[in-house]
Amino acid sequence: MRFAVWVLATAAACGRSGFDTRATEVDAPALVDPTPEPVDWANFTNVSSEQTLTGIAQPISLRLSAFFGSGTPAIARRANGGAWAGIVPGTPSVVDIVDGDRLQFRVTGSSGDSATLTIENVSDGDLILDTVTGTVAATVAGDGLPGTPYSSTGPAPASCSAFLAAFPQQVGANGLYLIDPGAPVDAYCDMTTDGGGWTLIARVLGTLSLIHI
Repeated sequence: MRFAVWVLATAAACGRSGFDTRATEVDAPALVDPTPEPVDWANFTNVSSEQTLTGIAQPISLRLSAFFGSGTPAIARRANGGAWAGIVPGTPSVVDIVDGDRLQFRVTGSSGDSATLTIENVSDGDLILDTVTGTVAATVAGDGLPGTPYSSTGPAPASCSAFLAAFPQQVGANGLYLIDPGAPVDAYCDMTTDGGGWTLIARVLGTLSLIHI
């Protein structure tokens, strides 16, 4: 489901408040616009697309709210590709952003579990996103050994880091993983070092060469 923020003229006609207006007097400064440009956030499975928030003249705060749809999945968000932070359903969390910051969501749990998420501008109460649904569409099979590598029951992630991002429960579970960087391949994934997500690309005389992609 996709939503966009109403333009000023429409919002005024509908009686919505919180949108900034521009000063009309010659010597009056223009007010700062705290409303991001519209974002196009589609429903997602496991991990959402990453959206960039633009059109913000100064730092603002966003209120992120999550609610269970079916089941009880774990829900998380992250900014600018950093660490994932959990969102407790029914308990909004606030994140401070500046122009150009990126947001992303993730749901994990049992196949079929789902959650809905809403984003609200704290400063004016405007809904930036109402709502997007994330669904757990895949789980992990296998035991990480030759012949039975860890594998997603959905499409294979492109790398070890992508696998860990979709299935954070694999942190610490080193072993063989079925990934698809262009063609399916069993690769050794180090899910321990520096937070995990490292792909073994070579081993020479007992020295490991790892890449994090």
